[in-house]
Amino acid sequence: MKKVLLRQKGRSLYMTAVFIFLFFQLNAFTLAQGVSLKDNSISLREVFLKINKQTGYHFVWASKEVNSNKKVDVSINGLPLKDALNSILSPHGLTYELDGKTIIVKEGSLASKSAATQDSQTRPQQKNYTGRILDASGNPIQGASIQIQGTKIGTLSDKNGRFSFSQDLSEFKKVQITCLGFQPTEHDLSLNMGDIALEPFNTEMEAVDVVVNTGYQVISKERAAGSFSQVTSKDMEGRLQLGVLDRIEGMLPGMNLGLNKSGLNPQLKNNRLGIQVRGTSTLNAEASPLLVVDGMPYEGEIDALNPNDIESVTVLKDASAASIYGVRSSNGVIVITTKKGQAGKTRIDYSNTLSFRGLPSRDYLNQMNSAELVDFQKDIIHKLEEEEFKIDNADPRLILPVPPTVLSLNPNIPQYDR
Repeated sequence: MKKVLLRQKGRSLYMTAVFIFLFFQLNAFTLAQGVSLKDNSISLREVFLKINKQTGYHFVWASKEVNSNKKVDVSINGLPLKDALNSILSPHGLTYELDGKTIIVKEGSLASKSAATQDSQTRPQQKNYTGRILDASGNPIQGASIQIQGTKIGTLSDKNGRFSFSQDLSEFKKVQITCLGFQPTEHDLSLNMGDIALEPFNTEMEAVDVVVNTGYQVISKERAAGSFSQVTSKDMEGRLQLGVLDRIEGMLPGMNLGLNKSGLNPQLKNNRLGIQVRGTSTLNAEASPLLVVDGMPYEGEIDALNPNDIESVTVLKDASAASIYGVRSSNGVIVITTKKGQAGKTRIDYSNTLSFRGLPSRDYLNQMNSAELVDFQKDIIHKLEEEEFKIDNADPRLILPVPPTVLSLNPNIPQYDR
């Protein structure tokens, strides 16, 4: 009987020891579990609630000793509960006691208070720079970019147009503000920058006065009923060609430059200027367009004009030009307006054109050798004899006499023909 009681007593002592060991292990595990919390300007009450959700520990404090509404900045990541509590409470002169699953927060000792006060005095005060972005009508702008000038520090405005910087920026002076559809702007950096209005981009197109010079009158583009093309002196700037036609080549739709001075283009054989406006208009008559310079018909060469003196070139393409120039406008009309003097100060314009061209390389030419040259000449001579220079052997008048040749036997006397 005694042995049985001893066995039961020993077993109960063993279970009690195991239970106590597991209890302390569980408590140590709870204290060692990680606490993560990161927030700015959060009250102590909210800090205690968030730690309670992560660990299950309840917080108790006396309102006379602990101001639970005090705002604090918390930034901890995976710290044990003990270290996390020390990190949060110590800077504010608070301490805690652990009673089971309850954490009692209370006022710290005098030494801890003085240390917390000294730490708060030595630590730089955090500054908050705020402002609001508005448009010209006073509506908030969301998504505007606000960047500290000369740095990569930046933020975006919220749906109410507000923005803020929660750090010390006393060494900087300006902020740069940009937003799509608005002009970029700069603003002085201060703690309260207030309302900042952005100016929208000017999306209206500037009015451009386009006039048509028909040689007889100058009218606006809206009043011109016919088809025309125009090139101004600004359009010809940067071109280095020396001739007028070379400079305007490819700039006037509907006008082709044939340049038939060598007679190689049979379609332009009756075209004095070598210019076509909207194709061929006649077969045998003069096919050159009418050239008008400063209101007067011009019969000279167009290349004789200095391209730097030309203000504009207008090409009249359709039958509307016939009301002014009659039948001579059937091939088109080219109206050239030269530059005029303007009132004001004396001005001298100088233009210089310089171009370089390398010598052509003849290394790639496949030249004939002597035998190939002789064969080529024979072939040409045979064709000429067959087609143009056939000689009738029956007619002795067509046989040219051959002058006699006298050869000297003296090598010092040169050979000659008689």
